[in-house]
Amino acid sequence: MKKLAVFIGDISGEFQVDVLEAVREEAKARGVKVFVYANAAVYGANVFYSQGEKNIINMPYLEDYDGIIVAGDTFGIENMDEELAELLEREAKCPVVSIRQKDERFSNVLVDDYTAMSDMVEHFIVHHGFKRVCFMTGRLEMYDAQRRLLAYINTMQKHGLKVTPEMIYEGDYWRNRGDEAVEWLLKDPDNWPEAIVCANDYMAISICDSLNKKGIKIPEQICVSGYDDIEEARCSIPPLSTIHVKGGELGKKAVELLEELCETGEEKKDVYIVGTPVYRDSCCAQKEWDMYSIKKLLTDKEYINQVFFTLTAMWIAFESEEDFVSLMMAATAYISRKPYGQIYVCLCKPEDMEQESSALQQRYSEKMILRAIVQNDACEFTDVTFDRRDILPAGYIEPDDMIYVHPLHGLNKCLGYVVVKNCYLAGMKYFFTRWVQDIGNSLEKQVMYEESKELMELRQNYRQDALTGIGNRRELDNVLRKYSNAIVITGGFCIISVDMDDLKKINDSYGHLEGDAALCQVAKVLKEVAGDKGSASRIGGDEFVVCVRTNQQEEAEQYVQNIKQRVDEFNASGVKPWYLHVSVGYAFCRNMNSILLAIEQADKNMYEAKRIWKSRRK
Repeated sequence: MKKLAVFIGDISGEFQVDVLEAVREEAKARGVKVFVYANAAVYGANVFYSQGEKNIINMPYLEDYDGIIVAGDTFGIENMDEELAELLEREAKCPVVSIRQKDERFSNVLVDDYTAMSDMVEHFIVHHGFKRVCFMTGRLEMYDAQRRLLAYINTMQKHGLKVTPEMIYEGDYWRNRGDEAVEWLLKDPDNWPEAIVCANDYMAISICDSLNKKGIKIPEQICVSGYDDIEEARCSIPPLSTIHVKGGELGKKAVELLEELCETGEEKKDVYIVGTPVYRDSCCAQKEWDMYSIKKLLTDKEYINQVFFTLTAMWIAFESEEDFVSLMMAATAYISRKPYGQIYVCLCKPEDMEQESSALQQRYSEKMILRAIVQNDACEFTDVTFDRRDILPAGYIEPDDMIYVHPLHGLNKCLGYVVVKNCYLAGMKYFFTRWVQDIGNSLEKQVMYEESKELMELRQNYRQDALTGIGNRRELDNVLRKYSNAIVITGGFCIISVDMDDLKKINDSYGHLEGDAALCQVAKVLKEVAGDKGSASRIGGDEFVVCVRTNQQEEAEQYVQNIKQRVDEFNASGVKPWYLHVSVGYAFCRNMNSILLAIEQADKNMYEAKRIWKSRRK
């Protein structure tokens, strides 16, 4: 086995990180290259956006892989696991292993839900001597939920304990049904449960929260247990008894099983891993608080607060960008200094887009274009065309690289994908997925504008000075937003304030048409001097501002000198009877909070230059 594909959702989740790190280590030891195809869960009922995320399953050439691992219960999108399974059954030419979720069509690496849950229920019956143990199920269409429920029922019956419908509440594996479950299980005040066993930790924590609100003591009055041993379980109130499942062991076993299947030619095989019961304060009051987990939870909360405000600012920044280069400059600024390794933005080739007849789905193009490479606080722009089959152009993937591929789309419009190499998975939590999503949404908006030429012309006229053809004050605001969004990368930019002198004298002596011609000539000079590295705007009658991407004193001085030189050359040409003169001052903006100060300082320097010129003229 030389090449392995992994399909998994939300790659920054605790379970997913454990699985992928184990897959990476085991694959590396065996000389196997790993490609991870990931998606983000979609909350809400937007079927178009769900389709955009789900489309990642159509990105790889399945026949190119020697083994495939699927973590279908991590996708977070309805029916995505079944669509992928059907696709793999049709097109994959290699063994497929499903982890944690049983699929009869493939091999499976599973947790022995039955044995682990039976051990937990038996603990309450034998160790505690309880006779009324109630149960909160997971989503009963899921195989693991069925097995855990069956283990509960059979273990109760094994010990001669009756199970009635009032003792079981059907949950959904999430944290929002605790109050309802408690009301259901405690509705008979004379027959309260002695313990509530839950099919996962999220539901168990919600049960604890509900009992705490009612003033019911845990474990003195009712014991509670969960399943999975997520980090929150270790620092819930009280710390939760649960069943520990090693995601890393599932990942390791999946690689081992694929290797075995490749060597033996065996079609299918199931491997089981037994979870380990962990007894904490919610039933036994014998475990100390996990202070490390508590500290990490508090740290995560602080980080989430920072991320929330950063994401809001990022969305606003991305919305103001109207071309790919400025968008990626802003995106690089927001993701700089985060532990993501190298990031490659690959876009579909528009003329080669293969579209299905369905309005819901678009396919990736056979040819892709590598448009941007982001690393640390730098963004390199390219225009390299390559075969999608290769994921990246030749030479960009090293033998030891682990490749993560994430869909790039706006709603269901397929735009391309983002590749991440050699990243610190736990460090991607909360932020990376939203970063990719916001880029996709902004790119779709840009495509929409390009397709609507009339709208583009309207937007352009809205920010264009009608007389001179350069930008107006609205365009200056737009440019300042763009430059400030990229300030982390560029280190700052220069604001040059320019004032045309003696406009009134030209108007009075030669007429207003000649005065307009003089303004247009100044605008022409400033636009030529700004070039590709800057932007010129007319913000008032005879007032102009030039913004250029430099934070170097020598370069700024050269821009000022070029402006004066072009004006002198025009005067020397003698094409007009009037004499042109401008006063110029500049200042640097080196952080996002200093724009107004920089504009004010540039104006002060310009007026000082005007004062000196007037005094010399006298």
